Amino acid sequence: MGSRFDTIRFRKTEVIDLLENLPAVKQEGQAGLDTAIELETRLEQCGQYGVMAQQFYTWGQDIEAIARSNKLTSSEVRVNIAKTIHYISGFKRKKRTFAQMVQHRSSKGCKKWEPPIGTRSIMGQGYIGVFVGADYPGAQKSGWMFEHRLVMQKYLGRPLLAWEIVHHINRNKKDNVIENLKLLSRVDHPTCIDCPYYKYYIDAHPAT
Repeated sequence: MGSRFDTIRFRKTEVIDLLENLPAVKQEGQAGLDTAIELETRLEQCGQYGVMAQQFYTWGQDIEAIARSNKLTSSEVRVNIAKTIHYISGFKRKKRTFAQMVQHRSSKGCKKWEPPIGTRSIMGQGYIGVFVGADYPGAQKSGWMFEHRLVMQKYLGRPLLAWEIVHHINRNKKDNVIENLKLLSRVDHPTCIDCPYYKYYIDAHPAT
């Protein structure tokens, strides 16, 4: 089920209540199951921060333990959880991914906030992104990079060229192990067996 920001909204207090009672919510018939699935979808989009929110509210772990396991300070964990609750509430926000929300806040003059290096999140078209920092070779200005390109780049030991495309062999864009990735050129990519992501890539990376 896809995320439905245009139809489902939660107050932040409701998000917290749902997280604290997530197992019980799933037992409340189809409506409860739909709500739980939507909530978990949004948590997944927040990457590791979504996990922190579940650790604290659903699993009852204390802030200090979460901080130690993520190598963060307690205050950083609290901030990250608060941002997660703000995002998944769905209020006063256009349809954006978690990574896009962070970029939007920075572009509007909000206090600059960046996730820790290595944070994973769902990005545009459902691809997985990794925060590597704006100075990392091949990264976007926001500091995010598609995980499949990052994996291929590390495997080759060099930055990818603009015309190089990383194709998912099994067509699962979340399966980013190197065995499932194939390096192609922009010219060769259309010859893949009806690759469903070719049009998106061409639209996002027009030829210069």
